[in-house]
Amino acid sequence: MHVAAGRGDCGRRGPAWRRLLALGLVAGLAAAAVGLGPSPAAGAGMSPSGPAHSVAQVPRLVVLDQPYAEVWAATLRALGHYRLERAADGVIVIHRTERPPRGDEAGFTRVAERITVRVDGFGPGSTRIAVEVLAEGLRAGTWTAIPHTEATAREILARIRAAQG
Repeated sequence: MHVAAGRGDCGRRGPAWRRLLALGLVAGLAAAAVGLGPSPAAGAGMSPSGPAHSVAQVPRLVVLDQPYAEVWAATLRALGHYRLERAADGVIVIHRTERPPRGDEAGFTRVAERITVRVDGFGPGSTRIAVEVLAEGLRAGTWTAIPHTEATAREILARIRAAQG
């Protein structure tokens, strides 16, 4: 993904400007969607004060003006140091990995993550990359789900963005 300085010509904008615009639109829409929460059907999952739970948004990156094959190859390069379980058909699954907890994961002695990256072409020269992280924390000998995994997903997307060139 190349971001170049504009030509100073407001009437003619190149591919870099379109990529930057698309990334801004995706980020803006994602930010707006986070505040909307789920739309439960017929009161399912509702408490008197509203939804009993919220649905986390999957962080995404959109790459424009690059062929799918180039985006796929760059994504594989970016994730090359991870132990991969699967890398085919637009899906990359990173083997469950344990690590020490970060500052925002206080109270856990270990954290285990399983990461899935989906690379989908959705038009000529347009590719969407989504990262889903399933995390568990070890506390008092029991593994429990960690709902907030956005930091890990954004870290993976940053690696992928840097590898796009």
